[in-house]
Amino acid sequence: MNYLKDKQEYIDRYDLMTIEDCIKWYRNLKNNFSKHRKEKEFRKYTDEEFNEEIDKVLHRFMLAIKTQWFEGKEKTINKWMDKDKELQDKQDNTPIPKGTNCPICGKEMELISKDLHDIYNKEPYMLFMFECKKCNKRRAINEDGSEWIYKKPKCPKCKSILKNEVKHDGDILTFIDTCPKCDYKNVDVSDHKKWKEEQKIKEKRNKELLEKFREECCYSEEKGKEMIELSEILSFAHEVREFEASKYDDPTFEKAMNINKIGVVEVEDLLIKVLEKEKYIKFSTEKPEIDRYVIVPFSFQDSDSIRSRKNNLSDLEKLIKNTLEGTNWRLLSGSLMNRLGFISGRLKGYEQDEDLKEICGYKKEKEKKKLDPEKLAKYGNNNMVQLEKMLGEFDGIENMRKRRLIKEPDGFLLEPSNSSYTCTICHKQSPTGETWWMPDALWCFDCKRNIDEGVIPKLFYFDDDHDKDWFTESDLKYSFGLKTPTIRKLQKEGLLHPRNLINSEGYNYCSVYLLRENKEFFQTHKKVKKVFIESTIRGSDGEEIIL
Repeated sequence: MNYLKDKQEYIDRYDLMTIEDCIKWYRNLKNNFSKHRKEKEFRKYTDEEFNEEIDKVLHRFMLAIKTQWFEGKEKTINKWMDKDKELQDKQDNTPIPKGTNCPICGKEMELISKDLHDIYNKEPYMLFMFECKKCNKRRAINEDGSEWIYKKPKCPKCKSILKNEVKHDGDILTFIDTCPKCDYKNVDVSDHKKWKEEQKIKEKRNKELLEKFREECCYSEEKGKEMIELSEILSFAHEVREFEASKYDDPTFEKAMNINKIGVVEVEDLLIKVLEKEKYIKFSTEKPEIDRYVIVPFSFQDSDSIRSRKNNLSDLEKLIKNTLEGTNWRLLSGSLMNRLGFISGRLKGYEQDEDLKEICGYKKEKEKKKLDPEKLAKYGNNNMVQLEKMLGEFDGIENMRKRRLIKEPDGFLLEPSNSSYTCTICHKQSPTGETWWMPDALWCFDCKRNIDEGVIPKLFYFDDDHDKDWFTESDLKYSFGLKTPTIRKLQKEGLLHPRNLINSEGYNYCSVYLLRENKEFFQTHKKVKKVFIESTIRGSDGEEIIL
C-alpha cells in the first residue's frame, strides 16, 4: 500500500478545497444579499447599482478568503506529507513478528499479508497475517507479537452474538447480521461497481473545477506572498489609525493640539498690549538663539517709579506667564531681572508637536497601547499606513470636537490655524477661523450667515446620494447634465425653485435647490450615469495605485 503520494496530488487536494470553499462562500453571500433586495433600505437602488455594490463586497471578501487559504497552504501540505511519510514508514519498516508457529502442527508459519489499520486514529497499528502451508491454518498477529482476536459483533438489543452471512452477486456484496434470540436484523449492501462509477464522476468533477477555477481562486507563490503582505499592511494600518485616534482622548494632548502657535511678531504684540496696560513701556526683542527651540531675549521699562523701586517681580512674572498660556511660548524660569526699572528676560518658543505636548503636561507613559516596532520599521512608510495615520488623526480631532458638543450643541467656530476647509454647501475654501463646525457639516462664514438669517435650513453631508434632499447648481450640472442656460430656462418655467445665497458683498455666490420644493423636477429628470476611466499611478514607495 502506497500512502505517500507525489507532491502534486497534495497540491491538487488543497487547491480543490480552496476552490470549493470559495464557491460556497460566494454563493451563500450572493444568495443572502439577494434575499434582502426588496427591503426598504435597498429599494432606492437600481438593480445595476445593487449588483455593483454586491460585486464590490464579494470581490473584497473573496480576496480575504483566498489569502487565508494561501497562508495555510504550505504548512497544511507539509503536515499531510509528514503524516503519510510516517504511515509509509510504518507500512514498509515495521519488523515482522518472529516465532509465529501453527497452533495445530507447531510448524513455523509464513507471512502472506500485512496491513496498516486505524490510519485515521492517533495510533495506527500493523496487522500481519500468517498461514501454515501444511494445515492451511491462519493467524493474525499484531505488530507487538500479540494475537489479534476477532471480536464477534453483538446484538444492539439483547447483546447476543450476531449471526453473520455474506452474499456475492457480481460486484455487489450483501452483509446480513441477524440475531438468533430476537428480531434484530441488519442488511448492508456494498455495490463496488456503483462506487467506481461515483468515483469516476467525482474525479471528473474535481478535474473540471481545478481546470476552470484554479487560476482564479488559488494564488501563485508570488501573488500569494504579495497578498499576505498586503493583508499584514492593512491590519497594521488599522492599528495605526486606532493608535493615532486614541492620542486625542488624553485631555493634555487635546490641550496641546488646541494650542495657539504664533510667531515672534505676534507674541510681541500680545505682550506689548498686556504690559502697556500695567505701565510697562518700550518692549523690544533682541537677536534670537535658534536651535531645537527659539530663545528670544527681551527687555522693557517700568514707568511706575514707586513699583520700580520695590523691585518685586513675582506679580510681573505671573502676568507674563498667564499671557503666554495657551500659546507656544513660555517665559524661561529665572530669566526675569529688574535693574533700576530696566527689566529683561528670555522667551522660549516651541514649534515641534512633541515639545508642545510636553509643555501641556502630556507624558508618553500614558500611552497604554504601543505599535509593534518591527512592523513600524517595515511598513511605516507604506502609502496605506500613512493614509490610515492621517485618518486616525482626523478621527481623533473629530472625536475631540464632538466632546465639545456637550457644552456647545449647535456647533462652534474652529480655532484659527494654517488649515482651511471646504464648505459643505458652496464648496468654497475657508480658513479654520471662519469655518463653523458641526458633526455632519462644515459651513463657511457666508453660508452660516445665510442659515442664521433663514435663507436656507441647516444643510448636512449625505453618505449616500440617494438620500440627498438638497442640491446646488453645480450638482445639477454634474449629476443631471444640465447647462447654465437650461437651468435658467427651467427656473423661468417654474420647474426649478432656487434659494439664492448672498455673500457679505451682496452678490449671489451659490444657489440651493431643496428637494421638497423641486419635487416635479427630480421626478422627471434622472441622473446621468458617469463612466470613469481607470488610471494607474505609482506612489513614492514604488507601489501602483489604481484610480
